Amino acid sequence: MLRQRVTTIRDVAKAAKLSPTAVSRYLNGDIVLPKASASRIDRAVRELSYQPNRLARNLSLGQSKMIGLIIPDISNPFFATLACAVEEIAFKAGYGVLLCNTQNDRAREFSYLKLLSNRQLDGILFLTNQAENPELAEILQRNRNVVLIDEDVPGVSAPRIFSENRAGGYLATRHLLENGHERIAFIGGPKNLLSTRERFTGFENALQERGLKPITQLVRFGPYTSDFGRDTAIRFFETKKRPTAIFASSDYVALGVLNAAHRAELEIPESLSLIGFDDMPLAELLQPPLTTVRQSAQNLGAEGTRVLLNVIAGEPFERVETRLPVQLIQRGSVRKLSSGESTQISRKAAQELTGEDSTEDLTGHKDRIAAKRRKRAQNGQHMDPNSRGARRGPVLRK
Repeated sequence: MLRQRVTTIRDVAKAAKLSPTAVSRYLNGDIVLPKASASRIDRAVRELSYQPNRLARNLSLGQSKMIGLIIPDISNPFFATLACAVEEIAFKAGYGVLLCNTQNDRAREFSYLKLLSNRQLDGILFLTNQAENPELAEILQRNRNVVLIDEDVPGVSAPRIFSENRAGGYLATRHLLENGHERIAFIGGPKNLLSTRERFTGFENALQERGLKPITQLVRFGPYTSDFGRDTAIRFFETKKRPTAIFASSDYVALGVLNAAHRAELEIPESLSLIGFDDMPLAELLQPPLTTVRQSAQNLGAEGTRVLLNVIAGEPFERVETRLPVQLIQRGSVRKLSSGESTQISRKAAQELTGEDSTEDLTGHKDRIAAKRRKRAQNGQHMDPNSRGARRGPVLRK
């Protein structure tokens, strides 16, 4: 099958009996031609179905009207929401977005950066989970018009858009402390990431205000994934004194904790309180609804895109670093402990592991769990813990 020949501006010029330069300038709005000449061009464009090559024009002006967005994991609701916000702002400004999903793979990240560097894009929005890497910083530094979002890359002189991570970590931990929890576990992201360090600092600061310190055995760092959250929580549940509450520094990690709790037949929040970070769209649909710290992925994406467009336009940016506020969203995954209950629950966990009988001072706590199970059974919501659905993990409210 023969491919149809594309009409060029020379074809239009020939049909209109004018020079290609005159036709080009007329179509771009750079000159006003006599009515007869303009009519010949308009007729030739219609008859030949001519489509101007906007990319070629933009490149001739030193622009491509395209920006690149490099993100770690598009399947993560946080990054998906952020990407939608980027596309929305870019589209309204007349820009297209080239999306690159690195899947948290360093080699793929480098490959995409090199690819975008060679495609004459007008700018790059960059999000990474591989922050402290000199080679990465060097590649980014060579690219013009770069904006970093969510995580820092040391050595790169570019505008940065971050959330108030330290404040978020503090708010989450203070909320648990105010509800009587002192044996609090922390599940963080990779240690080398700015977000992890700052959220842990906020966690420490809140504990220090109460004269407490992080419990070494209950602090773990790893990838921001539900698998890591699940595996880490299972390890915490196997300790002689399990935590009464867990601060998961990502809602995605919190999903894994919920899954582990279901497997261990631990009721949330009756047996374990849980708080996340992000407030992803699914957080309020979980059972129970997840208490979390809201950082707006939409605002991060939108603000980052606006800053990049200003940089592309040559406007000086006022602040090298912009911090967006966070907010504690209280839902149903945190329970207020009665006086001394933190110690009692930890003792109960030790007794379960050693096979000892539960002491009478836990009767009230056990009665509350039993009552809730009876209520769920009456409402048709009870699920056999050995059933396939129960093993699958957290459920969504309909």
